Amino acid sequence: MTSHRPWPSPRAAIWVAALAALLAAGLGACSGVGSLSGDAPKLSSAEKDTVRLQVEKALTQKRFNLAWEQEVAAGADRAQLERIALLALRGRSGHTSSMLAALRERDGDLTPETRALITQEADAAKRAGRWERAVEIELQAAGDPPTFAAAWALYRAAPADRAPGLLKAITAAKEAHAESDD
Repeated sequence: MTSHRPWPSPRAAIWVAALAALLAAGLGACSGVGSLSGDAPKLSSAEKDTVRLQVEKALTQKRFNLAWEQEVAAGADRAQLERIALLALRGRSGHTSSMLAALRERDGDLTPETRALITQEADAAKRAGRWERAVEIELQAAGDPPTFAAAWALYRAAPADRAPGLLKAITAAKEAHAESDD
């Protein structure tokens, strides 16, 4: 006799609630990290190098928001900021969604290299059977809200028993995006 697992399981329900809260906070207009359009302090080249040493210290300590703030102060180098956002995504810490949104607001879109690395992260999660994590990655990195094409592509490819939780995550992201537009 086959055992039937109720859906959503308590663990999945907690995950979906946490993701919805994360997306509600993260999809707002740069609600987690400062905008890149503000005035950075006037620093010499040597001073910027010193600040970037602190960026590296913060990254070593997995303090991604702090690293972001310090990089903004050091000149907001696009490659460095994308690196920090990607590390925050991998480490599941920091305001990844608002970091990526700030980059898109300033630069138009992520570099193809960063977008490819994000896709690799989502693909690795999918191959490991962590469909919820794969969708979470694509929702955080989405450059097309409220369409969320990459998340929907994962949903279409997912096993049927994972679809309800993935659908909840995508619709929660859509609702959070709609609320942030109001």
